[in-house]
Amino acid sequence: MSGIAKARLVAEQGTRALAVAARIARAAPISVPLALLLAACESYDPAPVELAEVGRELAEIEVPESLDLAEALRFAERRDPELRRRAHEARAALDDVPGFDLMYSMGTRDGMADLSVDPAELFGLLQRGAAFEVAEAERALLVAEWIEARWRLGTEIAAIYLAAEALEEFSRSRAPSLDLDERAFEQAGFASPNAVARLRAARLAIALEQREVDAERERLRARLARRLGVPLAKAPALRFDAGVRATFRASAPGVVAFEQRPDLLVAEARYLRAEAALSEAAVAQYPRLRLGPEWMIGSSSWGGFFQVSLPLDAGGPVRAARARREAARAELDATWLAAEEELRVLEQDVMTATARAQQLDAAADSAELGVRSARAQLEISADGFEMIAERAAMWAREAGERRMAHLREAELLARSGARAGVVPGATAAQAAAEQVMR
Repeated sequence: MSGIAKARLVAEQGTRALAVAARIARAAPISVPLALLLAACESYDPAPVELAEVGRELAEIEVPESLDLAEALRFAERRDPELRRRAHEARAALDDVPGFDLMYSMGTRDGMADLSVDPAELFGLLQRGAAFEVAEAERALLVAEWIEARWRLGTEIAAIYLAAEALEEFSRSRAPSLDLDERAFEQAGFASPNAVARLRAARLAIALEQREVDAERERLRARLARRLGVPLAKAPALRFDAGVRATFRASAPGVVAFEQRPDLLVAEARYLRAEAALSEAAVAQYPRLRLGPEWMIGSSSWGGFFQVSLPLDAGGPVRAARARREAARAELDATWLAAEEELRVLEQDVMTATARAQQLDAAADSAELGVRSARAQLEISADGFEMIAERAAMWAREAGERRMAHLREAELLARSGARAGVVPGATAAQAAAEQVMR
């Protein structure tokens, strides 16, 4: 934690403590417990939740009718439930440090009273200072996790758009026309039973493929609605910018600064948090000192009071914290190696997936041209029926494989684009921290 931020927090709490101490010194003994209970307390604001009300509130969200990729990413940053949760957790981290105690005691027989405080706690030193450092490390970790979540959110939304664009192209391409009366050809002896069966199977496969495309489009729409943080009924239409897929394909070999990968920043932040926790455990072994005034109630006689507490056998938490730090270091090493492996494999996977998708596009186009050619030949000679059945079965088979190949390419292109900086989400840590803490 910066010295200015730490001093500000300590000063605010110290000012409240001095005000409470002044009131106690002037107050009657019966009001002292009440003053101690109410000093610097935050109010409790109840916020009950009902599931029916949650649904109504989500249904009232204003959502644009359509979004392109950049607009969807900006909208999701504001509405995605996971990002909102992580942002609130990051804002809470610095406030999650216990305050310090003003201890008041009064003897019923001798009429002596005393008021004491731990000066190290009062000025944010030693144990409480270490607690502030742990809170700052926790906040840095939560901000890093927010950055990584936004990075993965951008990757998923980009994959949704790339896949939906591919499905849109499939919908625009016409399936081969198979409006033939195969029974008439069979009865006339121009079609074998095998060719008739293949034609019927191809017709069913073409219809099934169209249903698969429609079902996949609905799955993508549901994924987008969830990541945008809106009900499915209000999911916006997708607008596709020209050249987006080409941009992602061109970015496949590129990589932003390796050390700025969000997953590596998270692993590093976890190590730093473990380091701060070890420091806190070590400082907890130190003695504690309480100081304050002592006086006779109803008299002007004053004196001093001090109390020392010394933790015993407190080395166990230190050893445990040291082991957790080593575990965090091992996790950092593993994350680094996994990131290196991913970069080596991802480029080859993208190139292979793109080549596979292009090869299946060409195969499907060839099969469609074969069906058209056979239809033209059928106008001249009935011998073309066998070729129509063969080419139609080939097109139906290639269409399903082509759809799966383009969906896989979309996922890989999105991952590659995120790592090459095409997908927003790998912003510098400082800028992201300011955005989260606003």
